[in-house]
Amino acid sequence: TLNSVRRRLPLIIDGPRGSGKSAALAHWLLSNRRDGFVFAHFVGCTADSADHWQLVRRLLLELQRCFDLETSGFGSSGLPSDREALVALLPVWLAIAAKEAPLTILLDGLDQLRDPASAALTWLPTGVPSNCSLILSSNSGTPLDGSLVRRGWDTAFCPIPPLDQDERETLA
Repeated sequence: TLNSVRRRLPLIIDGPRGSGKSAALAHWLLSNRRDGFVFAHFVGCTADSADHWQLVRRLLLELQRCFDLETSGFGSSGLPSDREALVALLPVWLAIAAKEAPLTILLDGLDQLRDPASAALTWLPTGVPSNCSLILSSNSGTPLDGSLVRRGWDTAFCPIPPLDQDERETLA
């Protein structure tokens, strides 16, 4: 059952705007091939990327496609249309998929999500299965920080310091 799955904390990459979080995560993703299912979402790369409901739908559709998950009763799209049902389905499908393969889910730039209510993180599971790595990034000092602390994820922070002048010139 879902409750018997051991939960783990996400890794939270936190730092000031312009510190290179997205670049570091993209480099890590491209340089380190992971076994199993890998899902990466970079907020701000497309117009729809800043909509957290589209993010959840995209993740569920990828899980459905990769793990042939049951979609009967959800209509033609294969997913529930109700947002609460989407939120309820995500941890269930993560648990099912994690039994078949390791999962890596990278969500970059969560502080840039369009809807201010998304900072409460009610759309994101409170825990992930032990075979799932959840990597989140956010600018420090945003309302998202409070939600991460309330979830008990404050011990999962990996701060990235700002780039110094030489580092900025090298990157440019």
